Amino acid sequence: MNAKQVEGAMASWRQNIWTVANAVTATKVPLAAAFPWSTHRPGTELGVLLASALSDWLDGTIARRMGQAGGFGAILDPICDKIFLLTVVGVYVAQRRLPLWQLGIVVLRDVWVLAASVLLLVTGRWRQVALRARFLGKTVTVLQFILFGCIALALPTGPALFVLALASVAACFDYTATALRQARGEAP
Repeated sequence: MNAKQVEGAMASWRQNIWTVANAVTATKVPLAAAFPWSTHRPGTELGVLLASALSDWLDGTIARRMGQAGGFGAILDPICDKIFLLTVVGVYVAQRRLPLWQLGIVVLRDVWVLAASVLLLVTGRWRQVALRARFLGKTVTVLQFILFGCIALALPTGPALFVLALASVAACFDYTATALRQARGEAP
């Protein structure tokens, strides 16, 4: 690449940062900051959870419809998602509303994808494999929010936790199978 091409690529990348979809994604950070203070009122707590769930759905919808998918948003979205997730589970564990053994179930898919990403980076396979969002992974996210809603409303969590565990295991297998197919050069 010559200097002009590098300059053009940098300008395009900077333009890709300031998008509507990324602004919606970034709202998860102040929502995460507000969450610990919202837990004293179930309605407010549920409102923060619903606002984060809405932003999770809305940022992807906007990105696809406005041609803003990929680029910086593909990096920003999972980071903001994990900041919110870790804040919620951290608060719930600290408040003893989420037992430690359940924490493993709640974050199973996220830890699996993180471990797979590190493995791909260490082995140099990250160029052949793209761990993109998948249907089962999105299902896990919805189920996490349902579980958090049950916790916020002091409803029984057993059924939601059970379904979340099944979906998380299935998502881990799905991500692994997809990554292996991509590493072999097959279509995902």
